[in-house]
Amino acid sequence: MCGFWDKLELQARARLNRVRLNPLDSLFVESSGLQSRGQLDGDLQLKIGKGGLNCEGRMALSDFNLKSKSLDNSLSSSKATLSCSNDQVNFPLSQWQYGPWLASLEGGIPLKDSNKLNLAINSSIGLKGVSRSELNVDLKLPFKVANDGFKSGELLGELNLRPFPLSSLGPLMGVSAAGSLSAKGEITGPLSALQTNLSIGVKNPQVSGFRLQEEWRGEFVGIPGGGGQVKMASVGASVPSALSANFNNDWVLDDFIINRLGGQISLERSENRFFWEAQDFRLDRVEVALPPEKSFKRIFGQLSGNGSFGVTPLAIGGQFTIRYPRYMGLRLKEARFNGDYHENDFSISGEIFPPDRGQILVNVKGSVGGELKARAEGLGVSARWITDTALQLPSRESPKALTKKPPKSLAVPPAEVAFRLIFGN
Repeated sequence: MCGFWDKLELQARARLNRVRLNPLDSLFVESSGLQSRGQLDGDLQLKIGKGGLNCEGRMALSDFNLKSKSLDNSLSSSKATLSCSNDQVNFPLSQWQYGPWLASLEGGIPLKDSNKLNLAINSSIGLKGVSRSELNVDLKLPFKVANDGFKSGELLGELNLRPFPLSSLGPLMGVSAAGSLSAKGEITGPLSALQTNLSIGVKNPQVSGFRLQEEWRGEFVGIPGGGGQVKMASVGASVPSALSANFNNDWVLDDFIINRLGGQISLERSENRFFWEAQDFRLDRVEVALPPEKSFKRIFGQLSGNGSFGVTPLAIGGQFTIRYPRYMGLRLKEARFNGDYHENDFSISGEIFPPDRGQILVNVKGSVGGELKARAEGLGVSARWITDTALQLPSRESPKALTKKPPKSLAVPPAEVAFRLIFGN
């Protein structure tokens, strides 16, 4: 190897025969908390200088694995190769894996014109076991070799995500999900200030027990340095809706607003807590699946309220009112609730108003997986409404299921339930 310190001019040759990466950790990566494993093999000559780049030979990396204390999973590849001649640097197709994510990578650098050097990379990224739903990435980065080093131009990247099943992300998020996500757009600009513009679409989104049988389309506009804004609207829906969300440069949600038939729900972050407010938000065509019911049913009504929640630790508090709610066979004039949840303990109280007359007072206290105390008191509620509601609600259990004895291993938490009715005239 030979070169100069005052300008970028280098000639080097490396001959490696099954050199393991493990002993090199102490020299290059140990201080950064990284642990590498693999084997280098090949013969490569490299020349940099006089505004040009030349190389000859081949170098292969086999059985590569990189771990870090800051990463949840390791990055690995069975084989990655670099080969080059006087007029072309090639990165033949290689396969990579990071946890459940799989990626293929190939690229090259034409060397015929030293004044027009371009790094081209093609990649495909997807989840293991999910076929034909990859994110395809094509990148082109012009650069030149100057006396003071490499100087890159503006990156041009094209992204294309074919309809991706959101159910595949459920295990990663810790909640059940369904629907599909698609995206297409560009990443452009200097490496220090990249700009992202994507067209995105979501079809029939479902998260946990909530679902919308609608299609949404919109765009994501990134901000140089990180973060950006999402704007979307429903397409052809009987209940027109629109939403917007802003993320800061650390990709943390700052605020979120969804508008639906003149009403809205807004969410705003203040330090480590989020504050929400609902104003005349229409729930029509929103579908829910309340346990033990597995099928989704539509709900109707108009939601108003406010509250807040924190994520670490999870703590929720607030109050809300639903006017003219309807779910399956249950119809009400109004329902008012307030409650809070903190460290597995919860408390809920409220008032339910049937459509004709009377009210039902509800009070529930308990802990997740622990004891439960619930009390409901009906005041002036008509017997006819109770009978009609009971007849319209579908049976939760079949007669056979009701006669089955619970397994001995089933630990039933202590519960105290009380219900009292006071009828009017």
